[in-house]
Amino acid sequence: MVKQEIANALTIGKEVIVHQENVSHAGFIGAGYIIIDPETGAGAYKISSGASGAKIILAAVGLVLVFSGTAAVSPFLLGIFIGLGIFLAIYSVLLNAILILDEGGPCARLAVQRYLQFFVPITLFASLFGLSGGANTAAGLMLTLVGIMYGGNLFKGFVSSKACQ
Repeated sequence: MVKQEIANALTIGKEVIVHQENVSHAGFIGAGYIIIDPETGAGAYKISSGASGAKIILAAVGLVLVFSGTAAVSPFLLGIFIGLGIFLAIYSVLLNAILILDEGGPCARLAVQRYLQFFVPITLFASLFGLSGGANTAAGLMLTLVGIMYGGNLFKGFVSSKACQ
């Protein structure tokens, strides 16, 4: 999937920078690469799992806050973290929908519709479950991870597969 994404970027005139060896950090081992649009200077800093660096950092910060109890220091901070968490969860689902469309293929549009029909409710439920105190449970964590990270990769893989061509 990474090789295809790099080839597609080069085909449409973007510049790609790839690490010579796999990146290894915090349990992740995989390819790290940057895709740059030479006309605008915009760049995407990517890793082979399909996540961007920000997703990994935000997930790590969230896990530390949940399991250490530091979010309970101030109700005001807790409110900010809850609001930010809900926003980031919905943003991640919408970003995954855009990335599914970017994969192309004749069934990409239908796949995005199915993805949104399935994962928007899961993400909203996970957010509400978190508000009711369920975020500190394994079920709350799994709901959040499924909605934000894993669903998009599943659909992106399907859209780029031969089944969708």
